[in-house]
Amino acid sequence: MVLVALTVAVQPGVTESLGPQTATADVDAGGQTTESAGSVDVVDVTAPDRSRIGTDVRVEAVLENEGPDRLTRTVQFIMAGTRYERRSVTLDPGERRTVTFEQNTMGIGLESGQYYTGVLVGDRGEMAPLSLTRGYDIDEIDAPDSVEVGETFTITAEVKNYDEFDDEQRYEYRLDGDVLAAKQLAMEGTEEREVELTVDTDDVEPGTYVHGLTANGTGSHGTITIEPAEE
Repeated sequence: MVLVALTVAVQPGVTESLGPQTATADVDAGGQTTESAGSVDVVDVTAPDRSRIGTDVRVEAVLENEGPDRLTRTVQFIMAGTRYERRSVTLDPGERRTVTFEQNTMGIGLESGQYYTGVLVGDRGEMAPLSLTRGYDIDEIDAPDSVEVGETFTITAEVKNYDEFDDEQRYEYRLDGDVLAAKQLAMEGTEEREVELTVDTDDVEPGTYVHGLTANGTGSHGTITIEPAEE
């Protein structure tokens, strides 16, 4: 078995106010740590190998109490060296249980790149490689400043695929957070393209709104005024 020394520098995530910790473990080529942490082990981890920034990373871990006693242990969800959640789990002797963690990758300071994610019990667990990609980015929207209720208008924007691989993502027109139109867009790696969406304002109340096009949780925004229809 080939072992590599892995030091997981664990910092508290944005969802908690705990002080920093450092967990150190020896990890084999499959990502399994070898140091002991009592009798509760992480025997399997299921995690994505790739995720776009702005989407949720979902990790499932199978825990097992291999000892003769009922045990309570603190389980930590780790991503990119940061602890985003910890919880206490009590297992009966011989019991196996699956625990699930989720964390959105938008606005937590991560850039595209290679990381590890996984679950630890004490300093023992499994960490899996995770590639975070940037995906599509939308810029320079062009839309009218105002339209009448019931009027249809077109909004355009520049889209770039910041990843090196071909992809297909959904882009949306949002008016005050509500999705009024959407399309799927397939792009080659590093491709740039102008896109457009046609928006119907039949069911929109008069007023001034924040609107724009978004993809992958980010986008370009402005304001638009929906005027009352002329009688």
